[in-house]
Amino acid sequence: MKTILIIIGIILLIVICVQSYYTYKLSKQVQRLSASKAITTTESQPLSSFNWQTDKWNPFEEFQKLQNEMNSIFGQFHSHLNNTPSTIFKGFNFHPTIDLKEEKDRFIVKADIPGADESSINVTVEDQQLKISAKTNKKHEEHSGGVLRSERFIGQFERIITLPSAVNAAKMTTEYKNGVLTVNLPKS
Repeated sequence: MKTILIIIGIILLIVICVQSYYTYKLSKQVQRLSASKAITTTESQPLSSFNWQTDKWNPFEEFQKLQNEMNSIFGQFHSHLNNTPSTIFKGFNFHPTIDLKEEKDRFIVKADIPGADESSINVTVEDQQLKISAKTNKKHEEHSGGVLRSERFIGQFERIITLPSAVNAAKMTTEYKNGVLTVNLPKS
C-alpha cells in the first residue's frame, strides 16, 4: 500500500512539473509576443485593425499540446493501475498481454489471464477477428501473527485481435492452463 502511495505521489509530482514547465514556456512566449508587437491606438492604426493572428505562436495550440501531454501521462498511469492487484483499484478493466505466433498451417494466440475461471472465458472468431473476453477474480490472503490481510482483483476485459489471414473457426481449439489461454487457429 505504501509503494502505491509513493508511486501516485511521484506521478503527481511529474504532472505538476510538466504543467509548470508548459506554464513557464507559455508565459515567456506571451512576453516575447507582447514585446515584439506593441499595440498602439492611434488614428493611423486603430485597435480593430491589429492582426491578432500570428504564425509564430498560437495559445490554443499550446494548450492542445499541454492537454495531449497530460492525457499521455494519465493514460500511462491508468495502464499501470490496471495491473495492480489492490482493492483500491477494484473495477478497472484488465488488459492481458497477448502473443500471436504464425506457423505454416495455423496461428497460435497465447493470452495471460491469471485468476480467471475457465467457465468465464469466451473466445470467438468472426471476419478474421479473434475476440477474447473473460472475468477475473483473483484473491490473495495472508495470515501472520493473528492479522489477516486479504487482497482481491476483480475485473473484466475484452480483446479483439485482427488476424493476418482467414482461419477455420470451426476447427479452433482452446486450452486454459496455469493462467494462460492458448488458442490454436488452423488457417483456411
